[in-house]
Amino acid sequence: MDVRWTAQQLRHAFLHTGGKMRDLGTLGGQISQANVLNEGGDVVGFAQNPTGQSRAFLHTKGKMSDLGTLGGPSSFANAINNRQHIVGAAQLATGENRPFLWGEGKMWNFNQFLPPNAGWFLLIATDINEADQILCLARTKNGQLRAVRVTPPGASGK
Repeated sequence: MDVRWTAQQLRHAFLHTGGKMRDLGTLGGQISQANVLNEGGDVVGFAQNPTGQSRAFLHTKGKMSDLGTLGGPSSFANAINNRQHIVGAAQLATGENRPFLWGEGKMWNFNQFLPPNAGWFLLIATDINEADQILCLARTKNGQLRAVRVTPPGASGK
């Protein structure tokens, strides 16, 4: 997995397998970037759509799919585990970025998993392990930034 320039001088995500570089393409726009792959060869990152907006993608079984947003125009994926659970950040309709968890075809605003009056909120999800524990950047109510590990409801946490 890598980012390379095409003959047209466009930045594209590529996957190196079997001694060959394979262009993963885009979502109809000009650029794409692969961020990580899992043991099954599934790749996540971001790619431009036809209107030039950056969208989180999952590339699996030779096909790139748009993961959507949280109501705003853009999103990007940072990590994937072997169960194809994906984390990253996406814009709300208000333009603010929020962390997301994507799985089974649905994207969730990860802040919905926080208890009421938690005293902090999540800004971005950066990694996910096989127990679905997610590493996030959070802001406390007094404005301090913290790295936190969050386990969504139903995840094993082990």
